[in-house]
Amino acid sequence: MKSFDISPIVNIVRAEIVTDEAIPRVMTFDTVSSAAPEPFISEGEETELRIRNTIYAQDCLEDIIKGYDIELNDCALSRELLEVVDGGVAVSSAAESFAGYRSPTAGSVSERVRFTLRLYTSEKDYGGNDTAVFRFSFPNCVGTPAKFKLENGAFVAPEYKIKSRPAAGGCAMRIEMLDRLPVWCGSAEELPLSPVEGDCIVAEAALACGDIQLAPGEMAYYNGTDYVKIV
Repeated sequence: MKSFDISPIVNIVRAEIVTDEAIPRVMTFDTVSSAAPEPFISEGEETELRIRNTIYAQDCLEDIIKGYDIELNDCALSRELLEVVDGGVAVSSAAESFAGYRSPTAGSVSERVRFTLRLYTSEKDYGGNDTAVFRFSFPNCVGTPAKFKLENGAFVAPEYKIKSRPAAGGCAMRIEMLDRLPVWCGSAEELPLSPVEGDCIVAEAALACGDIQLAPGEMAYYNGTDYVKIV
């Protein structure tokens, strides 16, 4: 009997957000403590033909997935993450440091930016060594008002609820196995000088990578000869 292939994965080693804007922003943070994707489905109905104690027939409709609701817990406060998920505006000081934050106006609709959420987790072997990285991607996400808990002796851990609703016919969740965590590149000059097979990159800005063009947020891996875009 053939057994299932298994991949023991653990931890959230990185999270990324790529905004769906004319000029996408690529943001990364490694302070996420937990993420819980919950399928958002349209439940299929079941109708039965029952006469007294006998069921003669059943008509069963399948559940249909429409996306995911993702509960995300962070260990630190990020103004960029607040702006995208909560939908407000960060206030910067003259030195461009974080000086404050303004939530969306009460009683009005917030025009939140849509984005793709990526979560990276590690595969481990018997000795506890990293053997691969798994990337979970959720498209067409939109945030909701953030939750906070302030408590003496405890660090504030913002809680975010993110709704991922892909277009009809689109994939609700993608999982890719990578050899290692990707590196960020803002230009062709920042590409690895001597890439080895399995190296991955994330474009922070539009750039040429070998014979392919990468838009901000797009990824490519090196197959030993050329870079190949990860769709």
